[in-house]
Amino acid sequence: MLGAVWSLIRIVIQLADVATAPMSQMTYGDFANYLFNPTLVTSPNPPGVPAALIDLILLLELVVIGVALSGRHATPKGT
Repeated sequence: MLGAVWSLIRIVIQLADVATAPMSQMTYGDFANYLFNPTLVTSPNPPGVPAALIDLILLLELVVIGVALSGRHATPKGT
């Protein structure tokens, strides 16, 4: 269960990164596009950087949450 909580916290923090857009002199929408759109090409980054990596991390965190919750339901009561 701790893994699920930690993954959920990380997802919230990654989504909250959009709030730091003004520090990069970008609008919130542009910064979210930069962070989460893997088809965006931003010089000098190659296509998909950082978005593809961030999206992969978010997907893996969702998998951790799913596995943790399904394992919690599969555990017999009293153990």
